[in-house]
Amino acid sequence: MNDKISITQALQRGRLIILPVVILPVPLFIFILNIVTRCNVPDYVIMITFIASLILIILLVLIYWKSAMIKWQVWAFMKVDNALELEKAAAIANLISNVVNLDHVAEKYPETYKEIEQRLKEPYKLLDDAEIPHQTIIYFRKIYQQGIYFFLLGIFILGTYSLIHDFAAYKVVFTIVPIVALIILYYNTLDSDAQLTVSDEGIDTDGVFTSWADITNEEVISVQGKAVSYYLNYEYPGCKKEMKINNLYIKPQKLNHLLFVYRTRYEAK
Repeated sequence: MNDKISITQALQRGRLIILPVVILPVPLFIFILNIVTRCNVPDYVIMITFIASLILIILLVLIYWKSAMIKWQVWAFMKVDNALELEKAAAIANLISNVVNLDHVAEKYPETYKEIEQRLKEPYKLLDDAEIPHQTIIYFRKIYQQGIYFFLLGIFILGTYSLIHDFAAYKVVFTIVPIVALIILYYNTLDSDAQLTVSDEGIDTDGVFTSWADITNEEVISVQGKAVSYYLNYEYPGCKKEMKINNLYIKPQKLNHLLFVYRTRYEAK
């Protein structure tokens, strides 16, 4: 068990694996076109090369993505203690679909596939997390203040740079004032009223508390659109709750972990 890793570590490695997909295509494309344009060839050759290069890069990206994700799934699902929690967290991080597809794993790693499939069918292992308090209160994050935050941060950086290269008393203002404003802004970014409370006893949304005894199918999901939206979904007698959490002061993966921990604690009573 000493070689086991956390869900966070597994996700971090997954994100590193997909970095080449994000970073390499553009410079590779520019490199190919640069070589062609230097060869003094007709415009139609450049156009053909443009299209061919684009198709080739897309194919290479897809091949790399498929191969890398298969290897990551095999590695990650065998390394973590809780395959079910990893499945949820990886879907939120858009590393896999909402329901993990192991067909490609079965083709390349048949023996490992059977073990992963069995782990996903096992009941969730009841593992507590001592770092999680008995209750977590989550507040609303005011989006419009984020722009002000980066503006003040920019002034502070420019003021500090100017102060280092040419000290002047009036320039101190451009470093101290932004810092004070940033501190005040930080404490004002949170709404004074809790939007969501998750605890050992249950979930409270909009002032309505529901015990874990009545909650089923709790999960955090991601929905693709023009931008990725995250939702907290759960069911209780006679109702299904769907709460968008993009504007809450918590990361989706963190909330997903809280759901597992608090459910674990309640079931262990």
